[in-house]
Amino acid sequence: MRESLLEILMCPLCQRRNLTLVIHTRDEREIREGKLVCESCGAQIPIQKGIVQTLLNPQQKVANEAKGWVELLDVPAKQHEFKDEWILALPFIMPEQSPDQDAVRIWNQVGKFFFKNLDRFDWQGKSVLEI
Repeated sequence: MRESLLEILMCPLCQRRNLTLVIHTRDEREIREGKLVCESCGAQIPIQKGIVQTLLNPQQKVANEAKGWVELLDVPAKQHEFKDEWILALPFIMPEQSPDQDAVRIWNQVGKFFFKNLDRFDWQGKSVLEI
């Protein structure tokens, strides 16, 4: 996490911008390990491998989805899905990017639903760090 992000981040639990940064390790670019502590509600938000882990207390189906992605890292036939060209194309996948045409079809359906759902939100005046 780059320290400059502290200016725009807010607590995922109480939505306040009263975060204190605790640094455990950093490199020349960013904070690699540490945490953000919300001074308003006491939430502790881990920073692991440079990524702020804002998904606190997820619903079981969300936790299962995250676990499934981690498990895919060990599936040799799915390794192409973790290359930059694949990840940067999400949520749409081009047929030439995958030997699995069912995956292409499914991802393209996911992409349509993804953008349909994004249209439900009012983004006016808001900043989005990551979806």
